[in-house]
Amino acid sequence: MTWQVAFVTGAASGIGRATARLLAVEGAAVAAVDRDEAGVSGLVVELAELGVPCRALAADLADIGALPDLVGVALGAFGRIDILVNAAGVTGDGTGCSTWARATGSSSTE
Repeated sequence: MTWQVAFVTGAASGIGRATARLLAVEGAAVAAVDRDEAGVSGLVVELAELGVPCRALAADLADIGALPDLVGVALGAFGRIDILVNAAGVTGDGTGCSTWARATGSSSTE
């Protein structure tokens, strides 16, 4: 896996963070994406201490328009993307209309 580049969403915590860390330990450079800027920046600091090339990309993937810019930054930093991991999720209390709208990308509140 050495010299491969991983683009990992949801990288600030949970499965995304664990996956980014595992890929890095196995030799991949990591573009770590999450809306939690502090969390993803912390991961990048941790990976950099291991000598892993990495880049923090803070964005809310509920805004699909952000994706081309994120990919562009990753390509600019690493030259390519070999591995895609989509571990981003939606959090909330799970019961309200706003949580449902965020999860589905809809604007319905009925």
